[in-house]
Amino acid sequence: MSSIELSHPHAAARKPPVRPFLRLRVLVHRGRLDRLIAEGRDPTTDPQLSLRAAQLGRPALRATLARSLLNAVRTVDNSAMSRFPSPHIPVDAASVRACSPELSDLARALTDVTAGVRGVAITRVLITDGASSLYVSGPADRLRKVLVGARSAL
Repeated sequence: MSSIELSHPHAAARKPPVRPFLRLRVLVHRGRLDRLIAEGRDPTTDPQLSLRAAQLGRPALRATLARSLLNAVRTVDNSAMSRFPSPHIPVDAASVRACSPELSDLARALTDVTAGVRGVAITRVLITDGASSLYVSGPADRLRKVLVGARSAL
């Protein structure tokens, strides 16, 4: 008698479902995990880093980060609309003006299908850390260095 293989041909390639507790830990520690990935830590070395890297690779998250970068450029525009107060943390206007080409380039690159998670993590840390060079006044080259590093990591 012969046997018939009933399993799906790609069953071995499927990953097991992520446990809810792991999802919760990643949610709570996502800032720290983002910094570790941005610093170059290998996401395959830890389940939390691995899950966070998968989340950073999602197109919707990358599109949100790209919009945030473009919004930073828009907030320093001299148009009448930008003169109204914003509920957001104000960016370092001088640095953002000086680095607007790099900000726009990084925003475009984030939406690329092949964007690397380290570059996404660097960008997310830049946007979410109120003490980053996007917000704290300083030389424009400090912000430019982060933008160029994020772009090259994509």
